[in-house]
Amino acid sequence: TATTGPLKPRYERHPIHLVTTASLAALRAILPDSAIDERRFRPNLVIDLPGAEGFAETGWIGRAMAVGGVRLRVAEPCMRCAFTTIAQGDLPLAPAVLMAITKRNATHFGVLCTVETPGEIRIGDAVRVLD
Repeated sequence: TATTGPLKPRYERHPIHLVTTASLAALRAILPDSAIDERRFRPNLVIDLPGAEGFAETGWIGRAMAVGGVRLRVAEPCMRCAFTTIAQGDLPLAPAVLMAITKRNATHFGVLCTVETPGEIRIGDAVRVLD
């Protein structure tokens, strides 16, 4: 049954999921015949890192980031599940996606972040990894 009252966020501990274009490119290289699209992973932020090594964001764990007017703390890798493989919209079923993530990066894709200083983020804002 439905209840009334304030809604609680699903991911209270680390509400921001961040992936990089470098990680998406690395996964595309591993699975050239699969439809690799950021929508499959449902991130809040996609950071453009042209030419960087894939899965670079896992090296930011524990560090702060400035994205536009927001300061984030990269908390932990994002453990992925079978939802990454299901067909959604124009993305077809892709069972190889989770297998590749498991084999290449211990079932992690992207990182989870907490917000230390709220603010505004706009497309094209500068991104800096701090400390």
